[in-house]
Amino acid sequence: MNVGVIMNKTSRNLGLDIARSMAIILVLISHAKSFSVDYNLQFLGVCGLLGVEIFFVLSGFLIGTIIIKNLVNNPSINSLKEFYIRRWFRTLPLYYLILFLTAIISHSIIPKRNFIFLQNFNEHALNFLAVSWSLSVEEWFYLLFPLILVICLKIFEKKMERKKIFFIISISIAMFSLILRLYIVYKYNPSWDYGIRKQVFLRMDSMMFGVILAGINIYYKNMYRKFIESKLSIVLSVIGFTMITQFYIWNMNSGKLFDESIFSKTFLFSLISFICISFIAWMESSIVINKKLIKYSISKLFNFISSISYVMYFVHWIVYGLMLNILHGWKGACLAIIITLLVSWLLHILYEVPIMNLRDKIDFRKKNQIIAEVKI
Repeated sequence: MNVGVIMNKTSRNLGLDIARSMAIILVLISHAKSFSVDYNLQFLGVCGLLGVEIFFVLSGFLIGTIIIKNLVNNPSINSLKEFYIRRWFRTLPLYYLILFLTAIISHSIIPKRNFIFLQNFNEHALNFLAVSWSLSVEEWFYLLFPLILVICLKIFEKKMERKKIFFIISISIAMFSLILRLYIVYKYNPSWDYGIRKQVFLRMDSMMFGVILAGINIYYKNMYRKFIESKLSIVLSVIGFTMITQFYIWNMNSGKLFDESIFSKTFLFSLISFICISFIAWMESSIVINKKLIKYSISKLFNFISSISYVMYFVHWIVYGLMLNILHGWKGACLAIIITLLVSWLLHILYEVPIMNLRDKIDFRKKNQIIAEVKI
């Protein structure tokens, strides 16, 4: 799962690092339920649900901020091209490495669909590196939203201010995703997990919630600040996550499967996204976190987990699968998490960081070339 952008040390936001760290920890906890042999821990699935949704909204918030600064303010083909290059440098090298490692370890062939993020449209292909479904949703978001936005800006910018176009397109895509979800559920009644949760065009609204939040933060700073200062954001977050957890567990204990719930297939995802934007807005703006907690050593732990979270999302799936063949119970789960952290850190240092440095060098050369052309 791509979790946004790698920030430099001077621009890190501790609150967002904590949110990102919490998301990956929730995913690790959710999948660790497979190690249990004596207890039924299926209720921990709610951790995975919330963790991925936090990732989605957080990615939308971070990418939305980038899109406003680089594409809305300069809606050109070159800006769009640069956006794609930076995104693909960030997400694709690690993803393809993990694909090949998975194929080697599992002695299987990589489905062709997985190379171009079409695995979500075929349940069999999705069985290969199953956690890649969320990255597939994000990659389609990265591809489509900026392209649609730039085209609309080019067409309508003389008739309408760019800020208005941004919000119209963002809200329209979010509404389209929800309406399409309602239609699919009414017409075909698919399964909750594969049929709805993991379908690309039915989940775009989760990231669009984050994009809209980014727009409010940039264009309506007073509204954003009042929302934070009113403490409404943290209240909605605590109450919301508590209610979703209770709803999830109640559905499981009562025997009411999500496949039978129309609400779970439609509005539940929108509700979780709304709770996530409240949570992210509070984490991003909290003075306690970003001014006070940052002085303590524990902030470095969150910085570390956040920086390797993208690698961890893929690596833990492989490590858990291998460890389940060797050791079960809490010992197996703990050892799998420790190995995941170690391998993720090594891949981050030896693979991710060099690729990011290469990306920055390419950008640097491009900037130098532009400067040279201006001087000439």
